[in-house]
Amino acid sequence: MAISYITGIPGSGKSYFAVYQIYKEFLESPKKKGFLNFKKQEAKKSKYEFLYTNINQFKFELKDNFIPFDNTDFNFKLNQLYEVYKSTDGKDDALLIEKAKELDLYQVLIVLDEAHNFLNDKEDEVLKWWLTYHRHLYQDIILITQDFSLIATGYKSIAEYFYKAIPAQLRLFKNKFRYQQFSSYKLFDKDLVNRKGIHIPILPEVFALYHSGDKTSQKSFIRRFILIGILIFIVLFIAFKFFISNIILKDAPKDNAIKIDEKTEISNNEFLNSVNITDQPYKNRYKFTYQFYCIKGYCNLKGEKEFLPYDIVSNIVIDSNPVYAKEVSSFKDMQIYIYVFENPVFDFLKTNLQGVSDEKNSFNSSFVDF
Repeated sequence: MAISYITGIPGSGKSYFAVYQIYKEFLESPKKKGFLNFKKQEAKKSKYEFLYTNINQFKFELKDNFIPFDNTDFNFKLNQLYEVYKSTDGKDDALLIEKAKELDLYQVLIVLDEAHNFLNDKEDEVLKWWLTYHRHLYQDIILITQDFSLIATGYKSIAEYFYKAIPAQLRLFKNKFRYQQFSSYKLFDKDLVNRKGIHIPILPEVFALYHSGDKTSQKSFIRRFILIGILIFIVLFIAFKFFISNIILKDAPKDNAIKIDEKTEISNNEFLNSVNITDQPYKNRYKFTYQFYCIKGYCNLKGEKEFLPYDIVSNIVIDSNPVYAKEVSSFKDMQIYIYVFENPVFDFLKTNLQGVSDEKNSFNSSFVDF
């Protein structure tokens, strides 16, 4: 037996929260236990003898024990119970319970909408007694209000449960109402009981029991933000893949002719020695010209598949004293070097494949002779 408060802005599901509890307790049909179970299900038996509520346009005709809440009549009955309580100095619950049964206030569920209209007098001695003593009468009380500040503090501090209905704009699922439970009416973040919240399904049969603004359809900002986030992620993913693909293709060395955007004569490189060949073109004087593509510390001789470390190429050039050298810069991370020698300095790179071919021909010749 407990007192529960539910608050929230109009249309957030405050009344639905209470009516859903009524539906589950009094009206929900028993679930079938199995497909092949043909035994007739017995009607659900409620633990309450009566329901008192003032919810707007509630379907009281559905049950004989659904009673419209009348403030004047209810206060009159509470005063009678309080007189019985004082006559026994609170020592005889049996007499009090007997009187509560006579007044149809024993073992009941009480749901008050706009509860601040009923609990606005902080000096009411009978109301204070009732809220502190309701457990002895086996009463559960659900109080609905738009703002806790409208209810006197003394009536709030003795409650056990405090719920806040989340507006439709902040709900993730459009087919469920969401509520947060707090341990205090102040609704501080430190008082939050469960950060995931409580989700109650939206059922047409519950809405059919009353009339409320809870059915107002409003778009969820949360779902909109999630959709926008997904679209942004897809766009960024495609842009990232496009960027990476272009960078990889741009940096990949190719054997085909490369467009040279800028040529720079290097005279201060540690192993490039420029020479004056103005008397005649170097290609007519020297036969051994080599072109290297170097990227990220590795160099490839044009027309070959193998890559050599830059340090090896550098040491060979230094030891061989080229008669002409030039660096051609065409990419951010790639350098192209042209070397001219009097001797076949780098022909050994070409003879690797030739050596395999000569070895194969030698093997075939020997096989034929045999």
